[in-house]
Amino acid sequence: MSISINDLIFLSEGYCYSCKNEIYTKKYFCNNCLNLFEYVNGIKYFGEHRCYYPYLYTGKIKELIGSFKFYNHSYLYRAFGEILVAYIKEIDLDFDCIIPTPISKRKLSKRGYNQTELLADYIGEKLKVEILKDAVVKKKNTKDQHLLSIEKRATNLKDSFKLIDKNLGDKKILILDDIVTSGYTLKEIAKVFEENGNRNIEALVIASSKIESKFKVGFKNV
Repeated sequence: MSISINDLIFLSEGYCYSCKNEIYTKKYFCNNCLNLFEYVNGIKYFGEHRCYYPYLYTGKIKELIGSFKFYNHSYLYRAFGEILVAYIKEIDLDFDCIIPTPISKRKLSKRGYNQTELLADYIGEKLKVEILKDAVVKKKNTKDQHLLSIEKRATNLKDSFKLIDKNLGDKKILILDDIVTSGYTLKEIAKVFEENGNRNIEALVIASSKIESKFKVGFKNV
């Protein structure tokens, strides 16, 4: 995986990754910026599985995730990784391995990095957990989910993932992504594990949209 220049040029731990003001802790976000994030400690369902998230995808954190995902601010994986490590400990989330959500080769070439792999590497190093980057691959190019209507998201991703590592036994699998909206991405990834006999699956993201309140979607059936 190639690394962008943003991995070489980044703020030290003495500065907030959001407002760029100097801070005097080992955190990557200052308390003022953290207070701008809407903390909810929420759960969404994708099929029969649960997805955990600390924040709502709105306001300042939405802006920062956008920068992380679309505008080459890859250094933000440290800040978001630290948030997720703390959240995992807070809710006592139990898992044996992390599966970062894969992206297509075309998108990887264009972006230069997979943001969820960066997050997974950070979390894995901090918690000493196995990261299985090549267990699942995205086998076809799809349109960006955020550009599609809720009705088109399921068909856009249908059968787009392939399981490579079929020897996972009864490991507790944690799928990692940046945000959850409709839940279709997580459901399609979970499906390839379910077809292999793996059902102990959960997911973790930084933030969730409020799409269920707008579209009245029951996520146990998504």
